[in-house]
Amino acid sequence: MNIRKILFNTIAVLTIFSSSLLSGDIQLISGTEHHAPDKSFSVLNYTLHLSFNPEEKTLYGKDIITFTPYQSGLDSVYLDADKMEIKSVKFLNSKNLNFRKTSDKLIIYLDKKYSASDTVKISINYTVTD
Repeated sequence: MNIRKILFNTIAVLTIFSSSLLSGDIQLISGTEHHAPDKSFSVLNYTLHLSFNPEEKTLYGKDIITFTPYQSGLDSVYLDADKMEIKSVKFLNSKNLNFRKTSDKLIIYLDKKYSASDTVKISINYTVTD
């Protein structure tokens, strides 16, 4: 696989991941009716730290996400994470968070229920290999 295709695939994965971050919790809807997905949080900012190893065809990423819940009681966050191997999820103060990875989703279990007045910052370390 040439470097252009690898970079294109990497950009596609990042675009999918970042759109998930911007829109909050995403739910797939089947059928002819289409509705906006339910959102449980609003992303205030995200920062991507990326490096790429072309020999290994691997992207190394660290995403810092700052968000606020739409309503009180938010205790978990769902993000698209197809093709990503999640290495760690933690608060910026280095406190690890529990998480679960399905085939295409990352479910992050927060340490408590957050209210709409809270601002939460988490860091996700991951790799994507072609």
